[in-house]
Amino acid sequence: MKFILTLLLTISIVENISAQTLLIPFRKDSLWGYANESGKIVVEPKYSNTKLFYKSKFSFLENKTDANKVIYGIINSNGNVIVEPKYSNIILLKDLDFNYNL
Repeated sequence: MKFILTLLLTISIVENISAQTLLIPFRKDSLWGYANESGKIVVEPKYSNTKLFYKSKFSFLENKTDANKVIYGIINSNGNVIVEPKYSNIILLKDLDFNYNL
């Protein structure tokens, strides 16, 4: 029984790891976007700054307004912009877990 549980747990972990797509920030000229592990552009560079992904689920985007004010948005690990950069502050609650599809 212990062997079967260990096997099922191992299979579950391997499937989760292989299913995740890693998006990597990259810069072109002065703008930032995201590419996948193969170098294919997933999000065109159009942001003043990008961040690494939080728990492999989402990341923050930054843009600057005409008044040189920084505004923030959120992107998911599939490259979909969930919140367009328009907020002056985004607060991340401790141990927040996004189980729904961002």
